[in-house]
Amino acid sequence: MSKFLQGRRIVRPRAAGGGYQIRNAAPTRRSGRRAIRGVVLLAGLLGGLAVLAASGVPAYAGTLPKSLDFYSGLDNLSGYPNWNQSLAAGWGTTYSAPAMVRFSNASGTGTEVAYEGPGNSLGFSYNIDGQKNWNPSTIPGPGTYSAPAIVRDSTGTYVTAEGPGHQLEFYSNVDPTNPTNTWQQQVIGLSGGTIFSAPSMVEDSGRIYIVAEGPNQSLMFYATDIVEDTSWLKQTVAKSDTTYSAPALVRFSNASGTGTEVTAEGPGNSLDFYYNIDGQFINGQMNWIPSVAAVGGTTYSAPAMVRSSIGTEVAYEGPGNQLEFSFNIDGNQAWNPSTIPGPGTYSAPAMVRFADSLGSGTEVAAQVG
Repeated sequence: MSKFLQGRRIVRPRAAGGGYQIRNAAPTRRSGRRAIRGVVLLAGLLGGLAVLAASGVPAYAGTLPKSLDFYSGLDNLSGYPNWNQSLAAGWGTTYSAPAMVRFSNASGTGTEVAYEGPGNSLGFSYNIDGQKNWNPSTIPGPGTYSAPAIVRDSTGTYVTAEGPGHQLEFYSNVDPTNPTNTWQQQVIGLSGGTIFSAPSMVEDSGRIYIVAEGPNQSLMFYATDIVEDTSWLKQTVAKSDTTYSAPALVRFSNASGTGTEVTAEGPGNSLDFYYNIDGQFINGQMNWIPSVAAVGGTTYSAPAMVRSSIGTEVAYEGPGNQLEFSFNIDGNQAWNPSTIPGPGTYSAPAMVRFADSLGSGTEVAAQVG
């Protein structure tokens, strides 16, 4: 057993048709008003990243597959970046929201993007800074049925996605070799019936953490020490009938220690939150501590989550297509929900923290109209 598994501190809505499916136990206005509006417009990709879900055939009747567009903007004194557009993958290649990460290795610095491709393939494209062309390829594997997640560490790139039969697929590629030829594939946990949403993944100090909606609307957690061991710890964060969206995942470090935080849409359109402090186990199971970040009738999308210097922040689509926000200060049990003013929200949001000459803060992006 690895040092990691011995316990140092282990530490959507899917669209109807194709690989996506709506599974809320209690009907919501969201499932009635649309099969899916899960288009997340990331701040750096506005207007260009069209989302389709596929399972053998396109999930959207009458809608063609899309290209994958990339936008890069240099900061300037006006505050408005000068955006430059390029084609990361050609027409007919992209059937999901993309995942994106920056890299730095012997080849240089640049950007990597993963996405569901045609025929349930797993697409990957990278660009080296200063070079005009992107380098699209396909990651070999048994098939992809969700938007992927991608992370980097000091040695390579890791991608995860839902595979055939609801199995959790994990792919790794070690720098600095050609990323089109050296991908290794692994099935995490059971060979099928493991996950029922797009996964969320983070890397922290050589360890990989993944969460996803599990069987019967449960919430599942997986972790491994990618350097010392490739075996996976599997834990249930929340039992059946608790989880109704793809979850969000972050790592934290505060006065209580280091650990993992997870949030997802819960029963009755609540927003549920769970955390575990590294090394805390009860009867061999990680001690996940639950709370409610927003009460029932408030949450109608997968959430986005970030850490600030003092606590945790979550954004999500609320009732009446409002963009909702809730935060918790470390050491305080209370959550503080509010509405972000705006014209309306029609997707799961994306969220990042920033620091600039004016100070630090939070940025949120979501589809409008």
